[in-house]
Amino acid sequence: STLSIHSFPTRRSSDLLIEAIEKNRLDIGRYLLDHGAKMDQIPSPTSRTIPSNYVAMQKSLPFLKLFVEYGWDVNTKVYGSTALL
Repeated sequence: STLSIHSFPTRRSSDLLIEAIEKNRLDIGRYLLDHGAKMDQIPSPTSRTIPSNYVAMQKSLPFLKLFVEYGWDVNTKVYGSTALL
């Protein structure tokens, strides 16, 4: 599937945020965050990957900066540890 801002209403925003990270689409990530996407929301019942943890695992500096710009606290614990550990 192709990632576009037009698929936003039909898919979970956190799922699209992970896809934007995978495809290095900072513009889409910013759009999603501007429209209420959650950095700390599990994308789907079958996934345990949270966008904030995923961005740290991928070591995407542009997205890390973007998330911090939108209020992400790198010290927030998820599943017992911070995303950067």
